[in-house]
Amino acid sequence: MDNNRLLLLDILEILQNSTDEDHHLTQQNIIEILEKNYGYEDVRRQTIKDNLEKLRKLDMKNFEIECNGEIERKVKDKKTGEEKESVIYTDFSYIHKFTKGELRLIIDSILFSKHIDLSYRKKLIEKLESLASKYFKSGMNHIKALDNSNLGNKDLFLHIEELDKAITNSKKVSFNYVSHKFGEKATSLVARENSQGEERKYSINPYYMVASNGRYYLICNNEPFKNVSSYRIDRIRNIEIVEEKRKPRRDIEGLGENFNLNEYMAEHIYMFGGESDYVKLSFKEEFLDEFIDWFGLDNITFQEKKDEQIIVRVKTNKMAMRRWALRYALYVRVLSPLDLVDEIKEDIQKAMKNYE
Repeated sequence: MDNNRLLLLDILEILQNSTDEDHHLTQQNIIEILEKNYGYEDVRRQTIKDNLEKLRKLDMKNFEIECNGEIERKVKDKKTGEEKESVIYTDFSYIHKFTKGELRLIIDSILFSKHIDLSYRKKLIEKLESLASKYFKSGMNHIKALDNSNLGNKDLFLHIEELDKAITNSKKVSFNYVSHKFGEKATSLVARENSQGEERKYSINPYYMVASNGRYYLICNNEPFKNVSSYRIDRIRNIEIVEEKRKPRRDIEGLGENFNLNEYMAEHIYMFGGESDYVKLSFKEEFLDEFIDWFGLDNITFQEKKDEQIIVRVKTNKMAMRRWALRYALYVRVLSPLDLVDEIKEDIQKAMKNYE
């Protein structure tokens, strides 16, 4: 590589590492860094100016160099002696792909993730930090997050990659699925078994991957059934892509032409299978924020306010609502459908017996 091209790349590296929206470098600053850290000698200001201009004119899709200041001055023409207006460009910075706020948002979502073990979270955050200047600090050392290094699935992201390939290429997959089982003194994740007592191999038609309640889920169809199923991806083991084509979505109940993934996620707050229905509930106004956080404003129909109670209607998975209503039984009352009301009453009576 010739020296001119090497200098160009070194200047680019300096701007990437030492500048951002709040920190800029002058041409003289760049010269000082080149001589101190890169071993250059007697670098001319004009050389730096020419290389900065080259960088600014290059393909903006890859990177962008910004000039944040201009200084006007008069200089004498060496041939004529006449004074001319000249502009010195200064305060250069590299426009990073992510702003500090965007990086912080991504890093925080990783830092407090339930499905990524702590050591891998730290590696991911270090990679993200390298996308910013040296001035960006994630604060990872000052924030204590849950150490979930005993999750048991170190291949989560490999499984996500395999599922992505299968979905992209409309292929089936097969895998084992594990659940916790209690032993003599501890629990362990054990593959589910078939009726013969052997490890069950699931034959799956995969369609979507989603994140819900801090977990990754696969929305799919489990052969030989015709309805939609969902599986936690961190519980999947021994995944294989099958060469056989998956079933078309139109052949799966609930995944036809009118399927809307956002609506499906809003209705399935616990990712249970089964039918959705319109549920009518009442609660006091102080519970409104919590309710909207769970179901989303667009999915709620407000019907009336009566005797300090807000009455709403929401479309949701009935099994999920049954569990959710028990969780918030002190604050929420389900009014309809009546069969769901009866099931919740029965659940509450059973819960009371646990404390007799």
